[in-house]
Order: sequence, then structure tokens, then C-alpha cells
Amino acid sequence: YKRIASEFPKSKIADRGWFEAGAALESANSLELAATTFKTLGEKFPKSKLNEKAYVRAADAYKKLEDWSNAAQVFELAASKIGKAEKWCYRIRK
Repeated sequence: YKRIASEFPKSKIADRGWFEAGAALESANSLELAATTFKTLGEKFPKSKLNEKAYVRAADAYKKLEDWSNAAQVFELAASKIGKAEKWCYRIRK
């Protein structure tokens, strides 16, 4: 997945490639690599619909590694994305 995402970064599904690579690494219990991969998705594709989930998965992986500093930092990123989505929904309702 990561190879496809890296070789075709402008593809409509490149963000999905990063997400699936992170999920595969997580399943293989390579939590440090999974966290980095999920975080990379968020950094490379800030407008991706998978961004929020990727940051949460990255933070969870850091939490499992007991890397509290990175977990807190990435949970903050996830919260900022969730906050923007909620604000957007609120504007639509008005």
C-alpha cells in the first residue's frame, strides 16, 4: 500500500494507500511504523476524509507504546480536525 501511495502521490486513492499501510503495520504489531504512517497521511493529505481517523489511529498506536508525549500531540491534531468538522456542520445548519 505504501509503495503505491509513494509512487502515485497525486492519485485520488493515495491517502487510502497510506491508511491501509498503517492498518497493515498495526495488524502486524509494528506500532511505531503504523503511528508514523498514519501521521504521514495527515501531513501529506490535510484535506483527506481519512485524516481524522488516521490521527486517532496514530495516537492510539503511540498510547499502546506508552509514548505519552506523541500520543497527546497527535490526539490534539485529531481533536483540531474534529473541531473543524463540527464547526462546518454547525454553519450548514444555520
